[in-house]
Amino acid sequence: AHSGIRPGFIAALRVADHLFDESRKLSYQELEKAKPLAVEAAEWYSKARGFSGLLPTEKQLIGIDYGSALEMSSQLDLAISEYRVASEIPGDARAFALLKLGGAYESQGNRAQAEAAYQKITVDFASSDVAPEARNGIRRMKSPNFGAKS
Repeated sequence: AHSGIRPGFIAALRVADHLFDESRKLSYQELEKAKPLAVEAAEWYSKARGFSGLLPTEKQLIGIDYGSALEMSSQLDLAISEYRVASEIPGDARAFALLKLGGAYESQGNRAQAEAAYQKITVDFASSDVAPEARNGIRRMKSPNFGAKS
């Protein structure tokens, strides 16, 4: 009923954040029990995205959070799609979206795509807070200790 107005957006976002936080806490003990909460969080993030007046950075952050909930609920392909979209929106969270995209590709075993996402951060966002993590990701992709091909 209130999905198109800002208070509805804020309410949906708070519910989603709460469910995701609870899911993350539970995942440290037993991942399978955390998945239903992550699915529910993803549903609420999807509702929050329905607000038409979102700023670009809000769209990015919701996309990243939505992707994280999808990732936790083992919907990796959908999470990758969300991270990719978030990384293409002009805004302050592009580097973070790329980092999440690289991590999801890495979880999927797609080392080339993971490295490409990490590389984009080191080139386009070299001074960002996540650039050191991206450089570590590139090292992991090239390391024989992490299954890199020689």
